[in-house]
Amino acid sequence: MIGADIPIQRALLEGMDRMMAKAREAWQKLYSKHGLQYGGSGDIVPLEPHLKPGMIVLDAGCGDGKTTEVLAKKCEVVGCDFSREALVSLRSQRDRENMVNLVECNIALLPFEHEKFDAVSCIHTLSHMPEKDRTRAAQELTRVLKPGGHLFIEGFGRADLRYGKGQEIEDSSFLRGNGILTHYFQEGEMPALFDGMALVSEVGTLKRVSFGAIAGRRDLRRALLRKTVRD
Repeated sequence: MIGADIPIQRALLEGMDRMMAKAREAWQKLYSKHGLQYGGSGDIVPLEPHLKPGMIVLDAGCGDGKTTEVLAKKCEVVGCDFSREALVSLRSQRDRENMVNLVECNIALLPFEHEKFDAVSCIHTLSHMPEKDRTRAAQELTRVLKPGGHLFIEGFGRADLRYGKGQEIEDSSFLRGNGILTHYFQEGEMPALFDGMALVSEVGTLKRVSFGAIAGRRDLRRALLRKTVRD
């Protein structure tokens, strides 16, 4: 079976609340479709100057591996996601030589030791979590990053074409009919989640996109942070 080597943190998955459990079901359904859900290659330009051969990097909430694939060309990579279907897709279509270590888990409860990783990337994942889980995930990402290491995060901004679509269940967080929650960040909101981290840069970008008959602006917020070195 493809992906049978992927460790499962069962207790962590079973401990998810109802909303996150439903979200996992929605992502499982999405990734169970044939083919990659997110094509192209991941953009890690802000993080790239800080990566060196031999480093161990965590791609948290890796999905089917668009960013993981790019990172694996530069460093040793661990990819984790709570969707087993996503990891199976990553393994079968982007990592056929088994170069990436894959772990099925909830990033709000990471099964890794303190200060294990030289760098961490987390692309869009925080945008798909309710507030309390974003806070927990930020604490976990900080915990597993080595002092002096860099964290690269990306989320959706409030000028995005999908903002306001669905039921608003928290401030600027909307649950769409497919069961997927999306939170839209404002400037400074993502970096503020991370205690003990120094902000290196934060930028917002707008670009035109189209999804079938729907076209509009995609608003992305990106931040690079550095974990403070203890005295």
